Amino acid sequence: MKKYVVVILCLLLLVLAAVPAFAAEDTKITVTASKTVVQRGDTVDVTFSISGSTPWTTVAIIPAFDPECFEVVNAVVNTSLGLFGNEPYTPGGDPIGGVLTSAGAPTGAIQTITLKVKGTAPIKSYTINYEPNGLSVKNESTPVAVAFEGVTISVNCDHSYPETWTKKDDNQHQRVCTKCGTPDVEDHIWPDEGVVNPIPSCTDGGKETFKCADCEATKVEDLDPQGHAWDNACDTTCNRNCGFTRDIVHKYASAYSSDGTNHWKECEICHNKKNVEAHTPGAAATELAAQTCTKCNRELQPALEHQHVFSTVWEYDSESHYHRCLNETVKCYAKKDEGLHVFDNECDIDCNTCGYVRVAPHKYDPSWRGNEEGHWRVCTVCQQNSDVIAHIPGPEATLETPQVCEDCHYVLVVSLNHVHTFGETWYHDDNQHWQTCSECNKSDTPADHTWDEGVIVEGADGESKEYTCSICNAKKTEQISGPTDPTQTPTESTGVANPGGEPTDSGRFPWQIAGIAAVLLLIAGIVLLVVEAVRSRKTNMHGKFSK
Repeated sequence: MKKYVVVILCLLLLVLAAVPAFAAEDTKITVTASKTVVQRGDTVDVTFSISGSTPWTTVAIIPAFDPECFEVVNAVVNTSLGLFGNEPYTPGGDPIGGVLTSAGAPTGAIQTITLKVKGTAPIKSYTINYEPNGLSVKNESTPVAVAFEGVTISVNCDHSYPETWTKKDDNQHQRVCTKCGTPDVEDHIWPDEGVVNPIPSCTDGGKETFKCADCEATKVEDLDPQGHAWDNACDTTCNRNCGFTRDIVHKYASAYSSDGTNHWKECEICHNKKNVEAHTPGAAATELAAQTCTKCNRELQPALEHQHVFSTVWEYDSESHYHRCLNETVKCYAKKDEGLHVFDNECDIDCNTCGYVRVAPHKYDPSWRGNEEGHWRVCTVCQQNSDVIAHIPGPEATLETPQVCEDCHYVLVVSLNHVHTFGETWYHDDNQHWQTCSECNKSDTPADHTWDEGVIVEGADGESKEYTCSICNAKKTEQISGPTDPTQTPTESTGVANPGGEPTDSGRFPWQIAGIAAVLLLIAGIVLLVVEAVRSRKTNMHGKFSK
């Protein structure tokens, strides 16, 4: 039931909405023109059209227009609507009308009249509609209500103005169109400057006359007096030659002005001088101060040039050393012979010139050196040894492995079945030579050098004799003539110098033993993995899971 009610209401709404669409449209007559802007002598077609849905059978229209502007030259009735009337148009004939021969409500153009603009028509806008009581629309004999909409036509002129302007008033000038008499009005054009007469003086004003650039209009403006002109606030005579003078008061500065001979007070405006006096010298110049005038403080003699007295003792800072000026008359910071500190190398801490001591940490090689007393590192710059550190013994020696230091791996106790194997390399110092075991780095018993008879050598320092050890080829030199170098030490030839007694292989790490141990650990790990895998598989077969 509810569905039927909704459908009925929707149909009712559609009917109510459709009612206005079928309502009768009011009758309306509209006037249109072929152009709405015309000039004198032009023709314009004016069309009367009817619209609406109310039936009508007759229509009569008497056009209303200004006869001072327009005259009818033709009229045409639209016979396609079934109308007939005054056709062709006869000037002065009956009012234009028509009769529809069939019923209905035809729409469209009823008639068109052609109007001509008279040559004397005033320039303005005109409205074309119908004469009072000149519009009748009927359906048979029953009048039909009708709305009417006219049209506005503007008459213009292609003006022709003369070149000459005439004054209209004090503000504007004008010229008149030779065709229609319409005026063209514009403002006067005044020049930037006029004719000044009389010219203003210092106390009296003047007049300036301006003439319009287009017409004969003129205007006169009053000019203010110029007032007196002065060079500055201290000038007493007017510069306009009017003969006027005035009294002034100079503005003297509070401070003195001066030159090399005199001082004075000077006007801040015109620089007039007063109280010009010679300088009064003060105390004689010293290194600390110049000689000045006691009144104006002008410097008469500069301070004396400072004489440096440099110390013979070096002074220094962290970067350089120098000799300092010791003159106590003035606080002098002059330096002499300034230069950067000089060191033998990066590890040297004493400046070779001034004795400055710096902090210079050694750059030790990361690898250890060792002997029976302990192990140490060597500076890579100056070759100085670090402090000796006692060995840290490792596991005790066995038949196969030696006991070594845990830090430097120096052999502390050889393996129990170890037999020394001495190589062919000799080590030596100034007095003895020896050999070391190639495996444990232990030295055999040192023996004294066996020197040959020597060879005479000529050098820049004179004649010397060079001896060679017949066992290790170590060399020593003795000066025979000329300066003797007390620092000269025996040198090595085929032997290996080792003055500190440090074995060359004491810091060697037993990489072969470490490699074998790594391989054994890897094999043991693989065996353990295999055993664990087998055990896990058996556990799973019994319904359990390995951890």
